[in-house]
Formats: sequence, C-alpha cells, structure tokens
Amino acid sequence: MVIAIGLDSMDLDLIRRYADEGHLPFYSTLFNQNNIQKALSFSSISSGSTWPSITTGTNPGRHSIAFSHRQLKKGSYDIEKRTADNIKEPFLWKYALDAGKKVCVFDIPKTIPYTHENLKIIVGWGAESWSYPRCSHPEDLLQKIIDKHGEWPLIEWYHQQPRNEEGWDLLSENLHKALDIRINIIRDLISDDQTDLFFSVITETHMFGHFYQHWYLTNHPQYEERLAQKYQAQFLAALKKIDSFHLEIKDKYPEAVLLTMSNSGMGPNFTGTHLLNPMLEKLGYKKPGKKKKWRPDLYTLENWIGPDNLHFIKKLFPTKFWNDITRKALHSDATWSESQVFVLPSDHTGNLRINLKGREPQGKVSEGEEFESLCQRIKEDLMTFKNLETGNQLVKDVLRIAEITKGSFTDHLPDLAVLWQNEAPVNKIHSPLTGEISGSLRDKRTGSHLPYGFFGIAGQEYECPLTEIRLEDIAATILQLTGVETPNNLEGKNLIKHKKTYDLQ
Repeated sequence: MVIAIGLDSMDLDLIRRYADEGHLPFYSTLFNQNNIQKALSFSSISSGSTWPSITTGTNPGRHSIAFSHRQLKKGSYDIEKRTADNIKEPFLWKYALDAGKKVCVFDIPKTIPYTHENLKIIVGWGAESWSYPRCSHPEDLLQKIIDKHGEWPLIEWYHQQPRNEEGWDLLSENLHKALDIRINIIRDLISDDQTDLFFSVITETHMFGHFYQHWYLTNHPQYEERLAQKYQAQFLAALKKIDSFHLEIKDKYPEAVLLTMSNSGMGPNFTGTHLLNPMLEKLGYKKPGKKKKWRPDLYTLENWIGPDNLHFIKKLFPTKFWNDITRKALHSDATWSESQVFVLPSDHTGNLRINLKGREPQGKVSEGEEFESLCQRIKEDLMTFKNLETGNQLVKDVLRIAEITKGSFTDHLPDLAVLWQNEAPVNKIHSPLTGEISGSLRDKRTGSHLPYGFFGIAGQEYECPLTEIRLEDIAATILQLTGVETPNNLEGKNLIKHKKTYDLQ
C-alpha cells in the first residue's frame, strides 16, 4: 500500500528549521536519512500549475494550466477562470485503476471525479480555492463524510487578512479545527478497506503560509514581535499535528510506503508585479491604461463592501456569470491589443505575453528575429531597476517560458516570467531608463509561492536521488511504488531506490 500525503504550498526550509529544533521527529528522521529533498516547481509560471504537474506527471505546456484563477483565453485578450476539467492530461490514478489497483483520493487541489468500481474520490471537501464543484464517487461519499465529521470550518471564509488580534485568533482556531477534522477523515479513509494507493493533500498549510508569513519577517511593515511569537507558535502547533499523524500512520501501517510532498515552497510576498505595468509603459513597450472616471477602484470597493457581504453577493449569481463579469471588470482598462507586450494576471512572478502577430487578434510583433530581439531587450531593461528600499537589483531573472515547458499548450502560457529578488517590500524603484516609479502592493496575503516543492519517503530501506528532482517525477514514482508500469507519456522518472533488494530506476 502506498500512502501519499501532500502539504499544500509548504516550505521545506521552515520544516527543516523546526525539525532541527527537535519539534518534528518524523521529518527529522527523513532529513537524517537523506530521504527528503526539494523538487523544482513550476510556480515560477504560476502556483496554479503545480498540483496538475504532480497529478499528471507533465509540465504546464502539456496539461495547460498556469494561473488558473485568471488565465488568458487563447486567441483573444480575454481572461477566464480555468477549472480542473480544463486539464488536458490523465491523472495518475487512472493508470493505477487501469492496472487493477484500488485507489482512494481525497481533496487534492485541481482534480475532477472519475467513475470506477475500484475508486473512491472526494473533490472539494475543504479547499483554498474551488476548482471544480464539490462532489464524490461514490456519489454519496462526500455527504457521508460531512455527516460524520462536519463541514470544513473555513468554507464561508472569504480570503481576507484579519484586522486585529481577535481576528487572528479566530483564524488560527478555525485552521486548527479544519486540520483536526481533515486528519480524522484521512484516518478513516485509510482504514476503511484495503487500498493499494491512498493520496490526499492537507490544504491548511497553504493558508498558514499565505497569511502568516509576515510573522516570520522582521523587515515586514506588519511585523510585531509579541504577535509574531504567538502566531509562529500556532503554525508550529499545526506542523506538530501533521508530523505526529505521519508517525501514527507509519506505526499503524508498517508495511505501507509513506510519501510526503509539497507542490511549492512559501516565502515573503515582496513582489514587484504591481509595478510591472508602469515599468513597461515608461520603457515604451506598453500603452498606458485607459483612465475611466466612472470606474471605482476595485480594491477599495472590495474593502468597502466587506468580505462577508462580498461572499453573500457572489452566491446570488451563477458561478460562470460571476467569473466572467468580475474578470472583465478587473481588466476593463487594458490596452493589450495596442501594446507590444502586456502583463498577464499572476500571483508573485510577473507574467508577460508578447502581442504576437498570428497568435493574438491584433498582434504587433512578428515571429522570429523581432520577437527574439524584443524578449531580450525587455529582459535587459527590467534588469536595470533597483529597489530603493535596499539599493539592490529588483529583478532576479527573466525566464523564457518556452525554454522550460514543452507541449501543445505552451502557446497558451505567458512568454516571459519576471522573478523578483524578494528580499524587501517594493514601494519605490528606479532605473536610469525611466526614473523613479512608486506604488504599494495591495494584496491581503503576505506570503507567496516559491519555485521549489519537496518530496520525501519514509523508511531506511529507501533512498531519494541526490540529483535535482522535479514535480513531474512524483507521479511516476507513486505509480512504480504501487506496482504500476510507468506510462510512456509521463515526463517524470521514478525517484526511489530500494537499498536492500532492488533498484526501481
């Protein structure tokens, strides 16, 4: 039996810190045995691409998902929401089921139901963001879980940073309640019957990472030492529960192979993406946005309405209508069709798309030499900016997406990814090409995704490779450990060597 439990967007460096301090004995053992290491993640494109890369064993150019919350609709300048049914590659458990294995899947982000007599699957009991309607197979399984264990305590929570200590205490309490219930559900599902593969994800770590990051950053404007100690302790208490649960599984199922993983790391949200539009405008690559006096500032409007009221209003409209109308409102002043390059929605990394002739409806840039020259000039120009907070270079690198993803959907993705130094808040920047540019980040999340997840396996009889691994390798590894031949269309390779008897590589 293979038991795979993911920690959504959990940073391995923080786990290592707490393991070294003696708080996490399960993970401490993995570090001591060299059985856990970082895995290169596509969060440099967008965090939305990461779980599909794990569950399909393919890169975003093949499974087609990038910043799914707001992603460009190919052949247009429109933004749409991409849901799990837009994933273009099979999920790894299909191969296990085809091989006659029994599989149970619980609450993995960006998945859809799959009907099979040997499958139990629950989609959306509790998720950081919904990517498919809540459902299960068998059809009544989700409701049985809710009847026995209760609803996810954060199901009505609209993602908003608490305004005071009382609010932070309530958020911490609800995150711990959600984690406790999730562990109980996983415990029940594993013990329910004989399963060859059990795969689940703990999503509460994602919200801890996004919203509690500033309690770890002494240079963050929201940092307060007393509260930092209090809420670091809350995050640590959650990790202790997770660590203890892994030890419980290992003890109760000694013959099982226990895997741990994450889709991305988590660190400071010191992005400069909020300044990318004025940077490109002053550099002459993008036409300034259209100013509409009648249009309210949407961030101000959101705060004025309030998270609870906004959540209520959202429920009054059909989901697709709400998704379409809000995305049009967010980009109603865009001048993408009139520019050489435009900024696509993203979380931390800046995503740029060249307005290419033959690909975009009103393309301005020709394929070939003009495209290549423009990409290089944009990179060189962006690298001239400095963060006036530190005096250091603002941009760490500018990646060409086509060089790191391959597949028929690469053309649906951004062309360039702008990586930031991420060392301090970005409020004022300067380049000799533009002069000073200023503006504040308006994001309720103080933590953002980093381009490394991790993968680990429990047991002295196993060992992880010392070479760099990728998220796509995880699917092939899970299938091999479940006794399923790796399908040819998977990109990744099996990671695990068995020290005692055989080598699966």
